[in-house]
Amino acid sequence: MKKEGANQVVLILLLVLLVLFIGLALTTHKAHFVPAPYADESTYRAAAESLAYDLDLQYTRDDLIRYSETWPPGPLGILLQAAPDDHSKLYYAKPFIYPLVGAILFRLLGENSLLLVNFLCFFLMIYLGYHFLLRRNEPLMAFLMAGGYFLLSVFFVYNFWFHPEIFTAFLVFMGLFLWLREPSVAIKDEGKPSSPGLLASLVVGERKDFLAATFLAMATFSKVINVVFIGPLLITYALKGRFWQAFKIGVVFLVLLGILFFISYLFTGNFNPYGGERKRFVTQYPFKYPNYTFDSFASVTSTAKSELIFAFEVMFRNLFYFFFGRFTGFLYYLFPGVLAIFYFMLNKNKGGAKISLLCFAFLYILITIVMIPTNYHGGGGCIGNRYFLTAYPAFFFLIGRVKEKKGLLIALGMAAVFLSPVLVNPLIASFRPGIHATKFPYTALPLELTLTESLPTNVDPSRFGIRFPGYLMYFVDYNSWVEGSGFWVKGRARAEAICKTRDKISSLLVKLSNGRAENEVELFFGGQRVKLSLKSSETKKLVLDNPLPFVFRDALYYRVKIGSLSGYIPRFGGEKDDNRFYGCHISFSIDETELAQYYAESQQWERALLYWRKELRLHPQDPFLVLNLAKSLLNSGNPLRAEEYLERLGVMLSSFYKRLEQSIAQQTDSFQGVYRIDTEATRPTFRFEAEALLHNTGNVLQVEESSGGKVANYKPGAHQLGHLVYGPFIKLPRGEYVAKFRIKIVKGKEEKGEILIDVNAIKQPRQYRLNSKLIKARELPLASEGFQEYELPFSLYRETTVEFRVEVLSPLATWVDYIDLSPNYDFVVNSLLKACANKKGEASN
Repeated sequence: MKKEGANQVVLILLLVLLVLFIGLALTTHKAHFVPAPYADESTYRAAAESLAYDLDLQYTRDDLIRYSETWPPGPLGILLQAAPDDHSKLYYAKPFIYPLVGAILFRLLGENSLLLVNFLCFFLMIYLGYHFLLRRNEPLMAFLMAGGYFLLSVFFVYNFWFHPEIFTAFLVFMGLFLWLREPSVAIKDEGKPSSPGLLASLVVGERKDFLAATFLAMATFSKVINVVFIGPLLITYALKGRFWQAFKIGVVFLVLLGILFFISYLFTGNFNPYGGERKRFVTQYPFKYPNYTFDSFASVTSTAKSELIFAFEVMFRNLFYFFFGRFTGFLYYLFPGVLAIFYFMLNKNKGGAKISLLCFAFLYILITIVMIPTNYHGGGGCIGNRYFLTAYPAFFFLIGRVKEKKGLLIALGMAAVFLSPVLVNPLIASFRPGIHATKFPYTALPLELTLTESLPTNVDPSRFGIRFPGYLMYFVDYNSWVEGSGFWVKGRARAEAICKTRDKISSLLVKLSNGRAENEVELFFGGQRVKLSLKSSETKKLVLDNPLPFVFRDALYYRVKIGSLSGYIPRFGGEKDDNRFYGCHISFSIDETELAQYYAESQQWERALLYWRKELRLHPQDPFLVLNLAKSLLNSGNPLRAEEYLERLGVMLSSFYKRLEQSIAQQTDSFQGVYRIDTEATRPTFRFEAEALLHNTGNVLQVEESSGGKVANYKPGAHQLGHLVYGPFIKLPRGEYVAKFRIKIVKGKEEKGEILIDVNAIKQPRQYRLNSKLIKARELPLASEGFQEYELPFSLYRETTVEFRVEVLSPLATWVDYIDLSPNYDFVVNSLLKACANKKGEASN
């Protein structure tokens, strides 16, 4: 194709891009988070609106009203800064340049003016980049390289954000473009004339360098780390002996930067928008209600909490993650930048200017990963590495003459493999920024353990920092869900997570409870791998000793992977109406009491004794520990020592019972229908009248034969299915207990109803079942036999909030009178004493 024809084709393509970008900017509705923009986005958007309507950066009640007209939840996560001497005056705590430019058309276009700024800056980088490459390449190749560099990367997605990344990257781009486009500094052409026209004569000589310094000063004000990009200009001129020119450029840069900070002071009373008294307001913010002020909330920003953490191991690990990490890898999210480095290395005539530019670009990377090693990518809501986007244009200027088209095809292939779900639907990708990385090929890539607290999947509260006793879980995909004391793994899937602890795990107790389908489960935890076969509804326990952690700051992180080969859907199995695909339920415990119990159950008495004794040294007055130590001593062949501990337990129980009675009395002081029965007995029994407990079905019925003259009543046809009784949510110390339910069931000849009685442990926001019994009408005698008592013994391994429940699963006439709660030590102690006597008798014979 002739050059003139190629130029015309390129101009048409550029025009098409411009029209497309303007159309996207003007027609995208409510980009991009639901229910509202959050944190930086809400701050920049609100600041632009304030500048457009009030010509200031002060946050006022009028600003809040205007913002809420578009986004009813309000400015979620907004960052505000108080005036130094007056906390009633609040200002937007972000640099003002981006919202100032966005404010120009805000009254006409609304918040879409910010998107228009993004897309126009994005287009100008492609357009000017094309002209930069045109000096050494054919027009079509120059266009494809410039367009591909920006379009075939995650960079494009940020056009839809109310964020300054594209705008600030444009400022860096302009500074470097103005500096490098002159033959005196850039690599000389290989006999090919520079492109003619307006751009060639935009600025010349010193004016060009001073304008470059101006753009870089604005970029530095927007993001301080961009100061590194003034370095290549100064170093290049200094190495050439042009110290006076370097000095003048430095002065222009510093003066412009100082002016910008002074303007910020005039606007807000603070020179630095990131300094002073600065807070983030998540869902509650000043002026939402008349009494809500800046000082009403204690929330501080991540900037205020940040601290420098340096270790060579962490730096090298983060450097590896920076290029190859699953959520942040430069190689996958910004591959054209890698291609630019490759082309630069192939170029024999590299030139000092571009070498210095490459060095300072890598310095940018090192500063980022050293200064913020736990968040070098820009936070949990990001796609790829948001913080690096402003430096990404620097690598573009490494590209010189491109002779092979293979690079473009490789870039297209990388985008198709890794970025197609992001680029095809950028709004969905922005709303759920980590979902693309939960599928292959991303699941085969290294997981950034140093970013555990700020992974993109953390925008989902059900995935992030789920608290279990002694550890936190961070789920990095959507193949699991938390339930009870652990989590379910989806059938025919592999779930991946990170387990965070404060102390090293010496032994980890794993409990696997299978669903209805026979299953093969593979578990990986901290470098250890186990495969298990599980039958339908089978439960297995195992212990992993000394799993390997990654130690970072003051915590330890363990990689977790669980694969479930099969599964079932309850809705189609005749159970509850639940369409989730259940595989296997997993729970972890590092509690030494539960480990001791496991070893006792598996008859590993020596290890059980080791843990019981260790716990008893910490809690010498705990009857539960004494009882279980005696059990283990007896079973290990030492009945004499077991008797000694049982005698010690007998002395301890009376004080334990008193403490228990006082605790329950305090918790139920204002609760009607709770009292102690058999007050003369040593062992207390506490009665909870059913009619006084909570319910979501049934009613209260007067019945003379009940203990309090009333019962909780369920009548088929009159009441819906649900919980006839639940509560009272009392906290019990660890120990052995028994709950006794007094229930009367009346059934007809063809009755097939069912009720479930259970004791539940509550650990907000979850609960798990301690014991239960399913009562089926068809298994009961036809004639009513009056009230029946059903006992549910249960053990608590730590202080726990419990509730008692009676749930009607299918219609069945039911009366519930009361639930009695008693500690269950006496029966167990008597049984153990008899067993000790028998053991001693066997030994004497």
